[in-house]
Amino acid sequence: MPKYAKVLIDQSAGKPLDYEIPEAFGPKVHVGSRVSVPVRTRLVLATVIELSDTTDAEGVRAVERIVGDRPVLSPLLLRLANWISEYYCCPI
Repeated sequence: MPKYAKVLIDQSAGKPLDYEIPEAFGPKVHVGSRVSVPVRTRLVLATVIELSDTTDAEGVRAVERIVGDRPVLSPLLLRLANWISEYYCCPI
């Protein structure tokens, strides 16, 4: 079970951030899932773009909740978004 989720926060500059996945959420979080994460003093919506077992970030906070029952974006669609981002030199 992956321990960390790399997420893209809605209305951000496209820089992904790492968040810890609580054990209770583990099997429910997938690439493409919508989650609510803490940023400073508020909760914001984000999309999971990658799952991993490790992170280099310090002071990683936990995902607060999962929004919806299943992922809203497929891995194929996320790959396309990454390609577009790299090709056109723009954030995802």
